[in-house]
Amino acid sequence: MKRLPFDLKVSSPYFQKNIDAALAHLDCTICYLDDILIVTKSNIIDHYNEVKQVFAALRNIGFKINFAKSTFCSTEIVFLSYVFNFHGYKPHCKNISAVKGIKPPIDVSQVHMFLEAVNYFRSHIHNAAKLEEPLTNLLCKNSKFCWTPAQQNFF
Repeated sequence: MKRLPFDLKVSSPYFQKNIDAALAHLDCTICYLDDILIVTKSNIIDHYNEVKQVFAALRNIGFKINFAKSTFCSTEIVFLSYVFNFHGYKPHCKNISAVKGIKPPIDVSQVHMFLEAVNYFRSHIHNAAKLEEPLTNLLCKNSKFCWTPAQQNFF
């Protein structure tokens, strides 16, 4: 198959399975669909060799690289809404601003959507479950939606 129709339900898992298989022998890659992060902790020569191996693996399965959308030899990079650097990773400020810009929910479905947005960054929120409790209480089946100061304080 030369092109994969991405509107099919199975397209993304099929693509991910194939790219994972192609890069399985390389420990330096983190892959999410067509976003590939190549991480090396040593020197530029080792990084260059890892990049060459990734290119070869992708070429072997007929994939092409869009160099205009690529970043090479960077000490800091945005990948999947996170900023990665030598110190680790943290949520990108653009995404934090987007979550902060969400208006207070007016119904249960909006509470659910807000919590999903916040949960993407849960690993960076100390005591997330405790902080979210006033909002998660609104998701109980038999509870009536009532926005109180407790919910507003978390929000």
